[in-house]
Amino acid sequence: MNGESQVVYISKLKLDYLSLALYWLIKHKEMLQMDTSVNYDLEVLKEEARQLVKKGDIRRNEPIYSLCRFMPTCDWNCLEMELERNDFLLRDKVIDLLSNEKWDED
Repeated sequence: MNGESQVVYISKLKLDYLSLALYWLIKHKEMLQMDTSVNYDLEVLKEEARQLVKKGDIRRNEPIYSLCRFMPTCDWNCLEMELERNDFLLRDKVIDLLSNEKWDED
């Protein structure tokens, strides 16, 4: 193969790979657009906070945003929007989420 033929062959090979990649993307478009975040409601978040407090992972006087250490990053935006819909701020304390907490002992 001379130099010009090699360039044409390599260019065709790159085009074939690009075509294959484009074909794969088109075939798997729905899978790639799939929303993988979990929808949380306030009750789920409250229960998660309650369990973390019970285990001692967080304290009641910590801000709500401290919960983000225990939640997947991709879900935090959904959690934040749910908090805002229910008039909570990230700087509010965890105890505000646990307003109806039951006490096992005095």
